[in-house]
Amino acid sequence: MLKQIIRLAILVGVVVVVVRLVRTRLVPAPQPPAAEPPRFRVAPQPPAAPAPAGDAADDLTAIHGIGPVYAMRLRDHGIATFAALAAADAAALAEQVGARPDQTESWISEAAGRA
Repeated sequence: MLKQIIRLAILVGVVVVVVRLVRTRLVPAPQPPAAEPPRFRVAPQPPAAPAPAGDAADDLTAIHGIGPVYAMRLRDHGIATFAALAAADAAALAEQVGARPDQTESWISEAAGRA
């Protein structure tokens, strides 16, 4: 009787192994659905301040340390030319655009060389 139980257990084990092998070969593993990329809300941007009358706007991003964001902040505060930047006060400018005073001092000195 014990031999029959052992044979039955071995037979059940072999069947389970065969079923699992066949199942992994024939049935593909379920793939998670492709996640949709997150959508971010973008706040509407106010129109950029126009350049001062009579002066053509300079490319302020040519100055080391001024990227598109600082250039936009400078234009929003009426500074669109190298001459206007060279004439600005470093401390006041730093407070207006959210930069460090030593950073604005270097911008002003570089703008004075370009004006």
